[in-house]
Amino acid sequence: MENDQNDKSMTEYNTKLEDFKNSYFDYPELSRIVGEPTLGALITLLNEIKANAQTVESKLGGGEHGHLGLVVSDTVYASMPDTVPYIRPILPVLDIEQGDTQFLIAEKRQQYAEDLLEYREVQKMERTIIQQIIATVEPKYIRSLRSRGTSNKINKSIVKILKYLMDAYGDITPKEFKQLRDQVESMVFDPTEPVDSVFAEIEDLETIAQMADNPILERQKIDMAYLIFQNARKFTSSLKKWDQQTDNKTWDDFLTFFRKEKRNLRRTGELTISESLNKDNFINLLSEGIKDGVEKALASRENVQDEMRNDENTSARDNEWQTNFEQMNTAISKLESEKQQL
Repeated sequence: MENDQNDKSMTEYNTKLEDFKNSYFDYPELSRIVGEPTLGALITLLNEIKANAQTVESKLGGGEHGHLGLVVSDTVYASMPDTVPYIRPILPVLDIEQGDTQFLIAEKRQQYAEDLLEYREVQKMERTIIQQIIATVEPKYIRSLRSRGTSNKINKSIVKILKYLMDAYGDITPKEFKQLRDQVESMVFDPTEPVDSVFAEIEDLETIAQMADNPILERQKIDMAYLIFQNARKFTSSLKKWDQQTDNKTWDDFLTFFRKEKRNLRRTGELTISESLNKDNFINLLSEGIKDGVEKALASRENVQDEMRNDENTSARDNEWQTNFEQMNTAISKLESEKQQL
C-alpha cells in the first residue's frame, strides 16, 4: 500500500515536471536569435533562462533562487546573497539491508522517493532549458557542442553551453568590459525617465560580468545606481532616506525603494520643474554673458582711444571705464566661486 502511494505521488510530480515550460516559465519561448549570436542576444538569452530557472521552487542552494544554480557558475552563485553552494543531487539508491526493521525500511523508502523526485526535477529542469536554447539558436552555431558518438546529443551543462556561446560569439576583453562599466557609471539619468532604465543598464552589465565569470557584487550594483541618482540631483532627499535605513538594504530593496520615491516625486510635481535652466546653468550663461561684454568692451576700447585722447574728459571717462571693468571682473570671480560650491 505504501509503495503504491509513493508510486502515485511520483507519477503526479512527474506530470508536473513535464509542464515546467508552459506552466511555470516566465519565457515559455526564448527570444529567437537569428544568425550568428551577438553579445546583446546572449545577454537576453541568459536573462530569460535565469528568470525561468527561478520559477520553480527548490530547497537547493539556500532555497531563495529556485534552480538558478543550474544556469550560473558556482562563482557567480556564491556572490549572490542568501545562498549556499548549489549541489546537484545524484541518482539515489534504495539501500535496504538484511535485518532492517519495517519502520526503518519504510523510512528509507520514503527518503528514496523524495531524493528521486528531487533528482528528476533537476534533470528535467536542465533538459527543458537546454531544449529551449537549442530551439532559439540556429543549429550550425551549436553543432560543435553535440557529442561525436551515435547519440548526437548535447550532454554539456547549461553553464558550459553558455560559456561556449560567450567564448565563441560574445567574448569581451577586460578592456572592453572596463569601458562598458565606465559607461554605466558615468550614465546621465534624466529624472523624468523611468528609474528602471538605470537598473536595466546595471543588470545588463552584471549579466556580462557573470558570463565572463567575473561577478559584480550586490554592494557594487547599489553603489553604481546611488551615484547615478546622486548626479541627477532630484533624488537628494531620497538618497538621504536610503542612507538612514539600517535594514532592507539589498539590491531588490533598492529597486523597490527608488521606484516608490520616483512615484512620490511625480505625484508632488517635483519632476515637472524644468531642469533646463538650473542655478549651475544660469551661472554659466551669466558668466559667459559678462565675459562677452568684457571682450566687446576691450575690442571697442582701441577703436575709441583716438577720440578719447581729443576729448577734454578723457581722463574721467578712462577712469570710469576702468572702474566698470574691475566691477565686471569682480562679478565673474564671484559667480565662478558660487559655481564651484554647487
